[in-house]
Amino acid sequence: MVETQEQAEGIWQELRGGASFSDLAMKRSIHPSSSKAGEIGWFDQGEGEPALEAAALALEKGEMSGIIKTEAGYEIIKLMDRKGGGIQPFDEVKQTIKMKLMVQKVEEAKARYYKKAEL
Repeated sequence: MVETQEQAEGIWQELRGGASFSDLAMKRSIHPSSSKAGEIGWFDQGEGEPALEAAALALEKGEMSGIIKTEAGYEIIKLMDRKGGGIQPFDEVKQTIKMKLMVQKVEEAKARYYKKAEL
């Protein structure tokens, strides 16, 4: 992630010239993950920045995106791996579902409170 399109274009040219994605991420990125060689980790569909998610879904393993404009700046991503997408056993997802439902209930209660308080 960089602040300007010009910076992103310069990095894109370096990448196309054979520069290491992880090295450039550590040296030039302003993203919080830059200290981890640009590794942003896993994210589920609907949880990431929409533009990044769309680009990631279009990539094949090992491919790099073009320059992506996001709310935070300009980014280039490289898809290292893909997982999921299949049916998972209930026991493996039960806790995640429970947590998401609890968060939803809290948000709904908060909205009702604010509406009642007319805030």
